Amino acid sequence: MTYYPIIVIGSGVAGMTAAIRLADQGTKTCLVSNQPLQCIDALLDPHGVNVSQISSDSFETHFKDTVVHGGYLANQSLVHQMCEKAEGIQNLFERMGVVFNKTQEGLLQNTKQPGSSFSRTLSAQPCLGRQTTTALTEQISYFKNQNLIDQQERCEFLSLVIDEDQVCRGVVLQDLRSMKVFSLRTDAVIFATGSAGALYGEHSMQSLNSKGSAVSRLYKQGVHLANPEFVAFSSSSSSDTPSMSDWLGGLWIDDNHMTNIPGVFAAGKCAYQYHGAAVLPGNMILSGFFGGVKAADHAIKYSKEVLPSSEDAQESLFEEEVSRQNKVNLEYADFSGPENATALHQEFAAVMYEHLGPIRNNASIKLVFEKLSELKHRFQRISLTDNSSCFNQEIMFLRDLDHMFDLALTIAIGSLARDESRGVHCKSDFPLRDDARFLRTTKIIYNKEKPEIYYEDVDVSLMKPEENIKREFKVAG
Repeated sequence: MTYYPIIVIGSGVAGMTAAIRLADQGTKTCLVSNQPLQCIDALLDPHGVNVSQISSDSFETHFKDTVVHGGYLANQSLVHQMCEKAEGIQNLFERMGVVFNKTQEGLLQNTKQPGSSFSRTLSAQPCLGRQTTTALTEQISYFKNQNLIDQQERCEFLSLVIDEDQVCRGVVLQDLRSMKVFSLRTDAVIFATGSAGALYGEHSMQSLNSKGSAVSRLYKQGVHLANPEFVAFSSSSSSDTPSMSDWLGGLWIDDNHMTNIPGVFAAGKCAYQYHGAAVLPGNMILSGFFGGVKAADHAIKYSKEVLPSSEDAQESLFEEEVSRQNKVNLEYADFSGPENATALHQEFAAVMYEHLGPIRNNASIKLVFEKLSELKHRFQRISLTDNSSCFNQEIMFLRDLDHMFDLALTIAIGSLARDESRGVHCKSDFPLRDDARFLRTTKIIYNKEKPEIYYEDVDVSLMKPEENIKREFKVAG
């Protein structure tokens, strides 16, 4: 069985950055993705990257804008580090070939985004996301030629391999072409699997590949979630219909980007630390890049110190998990009944948008539990039309849809409990921000088939909150 010191799951900005950082430090890694490298949500990012350029601006002001815009729920220490490193990241982008837009005088062109005190957002044509993705992909190719990065494309993450001490020892993957389930040994794994736009179906501006499946699978294996109730909506450019731009919740991580399970790290949109209750436009690609580097550095340190190495873990540990996942696939393959998976997903997304959309209230949120329970019951009666043993997308979609129910429940529970309005979490029956009760991170833990909610105080030692501000509830457009 193949062993890697560190494996990276996800091929977006954070995932590719982490893999490149690992390779650059001499650590061989495997980059796992369920799609080609270019097919990522960064290509849809309408903003650029925030870098303080003018003399009246500073990284400290960038830090302040980020914290305030995020309702004081972002990790202040990590955000401060990110803003301080922003100019260095911009310089690195340029060295990799990213060409930022210039003025007629040849100076970097800055734009002012909502929530920012100054014009500090740099962009590139046709969009920064595409140029960044191209530059990172070229770096991946270079390190592949140096035999420092292996790739597993068209592979889906199914589960962790965890030993009796609750330490990660490897991952179980499924080849989406052959449908073969297999395992890899590793001392550390970095998840950079993106957001969860597919929970809102056609209301999502993101790719429907953003199902949140990896996050949900980790959650059901014991990894804690944080702030699931924060879902950003914006007005579509082509219509007046509000669309989802980002799920701001994700895996709980500490200052070293490690989850509560030793050896499991996270970066990018699937982690929660950098944005709090709302994303400052221009910070998404920046946080993905910075987080990818941060996670890689700490994963290297961890992998060198963990004893014993996963190379020495018992073979039966991996065989049992592969067997368990094969059994799950067989259970889905036996599904039969009158329901259609695509139609059920559309109903699911409609329920999410109606009850957990841009503006919420407790009466509406309480209805979602019954509706999701009904849909989950109908889910068991879905009929499969594809019985093929290769590239069976129906079985994979069923696995994803099943996990969407678990993730949806965490959004509902977090939303119901947070009786305030903060950032993108807007409650018409609780229009004020309530720092006395909710200047805290929501933590959701999976316990015996149901989520349990806890709270963790936010460190505001670098910047204290200002007074509460009353919200106005107007849907953009």
